[in-house]
Amino acid sequence: MNANLGSSMEVINLRNVDGETRAMCRLFAIEGMNYLDIVIQENNQGAFEFIDAYSFTTGEMLSVTMRQLMMPIMATIWKTPVQKLFGGGDAYANAVANIWIENSGRRHRRGV
Repeated sequence: MNANLGSSMEVINLRNVDGETRAMCRLFAIEGMNYLDIVIQENNQGAFEFIDAYSFTTGEMLSVTMRQLMMPIMATIWKTPVQKLFGGGDAYANAVANIWIENSGRRHRRGV
C-alpha cells in the first residue's frame, strides 16, 4: 500500500492467536518504521474487517491509545449539570483521564 507520501505497508505473515486472525505488518513512513499486528475477521459477506491493531511503537492496542486520547476531551464536553454549575473544569477532566488510563490495561486485552 502506498499513499503517495512516501509511506508503505508490507504484510509479513498471517497467523492465528487465541482464535483471532492476525496480520503482522511492517509500516514504513516518513517519520520512521513501526510494526502492527492487525486483528481481522471475516464478516457475513465474506469480506475481511479491521478489528484492532497492536502497535509495537506504543506497546498497546490502537483502541486503547485512542481511548486514552479521547477521555480527557470527552470529560470536558460531557459534564453533568452539577459540574457545570460548580465549575468542574480541568481538574475533573484530568481525574477522569487518570482513572481511565489506570484501569484500561485491566479491562482490555493487551498486545500479542
